[in-house]
Amino acid sequence: MRPQTLRKAVLAALAAGLFLLAAGCQKMQVPGEKQPEAAKEKPVQVVPMDTVLSQLPCFQCHKTERFMSGGNGGFSHRTHLSLNIHCNQCHRVQGHSKPMVFLNTCDGCHKLKDISFKTGAMPAKFSHESHAKRSDCNECHPKLFKMKRGSSDITMAKLYQGKLCGSCHNGRKAFSSKQCARCHEMKGFRQPVKFPGGGMQPVVFSHEVHTAMFACKDCHGKLFPMKATPGVMKMDAMNAGKYCGACHNGKKAFASTECQMCHK
Repeated sequence: MRPQTLRKAVLAALAAGLFLLAAGCQKMQVPGEKQPEAAKEKPVQVVPMDTVLSQLPCFQCHKTERFMSGGNGGFSHRTHLSLNIHCNQCHRVQGHSKPMVFLNTCDGCHKLKDISFKTGAMPAKFSHESHAKRSDCNECHPKLFKMKRGSSDITMAKLYQGKLCGSCHNGRKAFSSKQCARCHEMKGFRQPVKFPGGGMQPVVFSHEVHTAMFACKDCHGKLFPMKATPGVMKMDAMNAGKYCGACHNGKKAFASTECQMCHK
């Protein structure tokens, strides 16, 4: 037999042997024989969060109750722990030192990059991202702002008193809250503002012209509050030197008695 033919015969025999070996390893099904039931999957065991907390090194000595409060707009640990968020996902724990919160950690879920406030006359935009990079969460929450949207009544009067944003934006620690254009979008005031004329033609006021000559603080809130005041500015008050009459007295600017200058 030629070597090439012998090689083919040997390879064929090996292939047949491997096939028979594989077939012999498989259990043959006998007709009528009851097959064993497939092993049922065990249900996933849910470990209670209290059990998880009790096994953390910190809580071998310390009680967890003080971390469970979250009312009155404060941060709720219980709510976050119920979502199976581990302590180390938010906190940097180093021995017995104060457990600091990772900067910008809230944005991982809540997407707080920019927050817009549109309730006032001038929409304001707040960059949560830039503030989170500079300060820890507890610098603002909950001592300045509660952990609930809309729970803090933010007014310019409070900011000027050093409350809320004004605790930092006081002209020393950060730019003054009186620098309106740093936070507020002034686009809406480029168009003339019309006020009812009280029997005469409407009063047309150019906010853009006045802000080109004066700073916001020159009028707000000495002469005008930081909110719309329809029906409050009476001609008698202006002629007495109040509101617009503080400047429009015929000396600093044309007198408020020149009606056609404002009533168009």
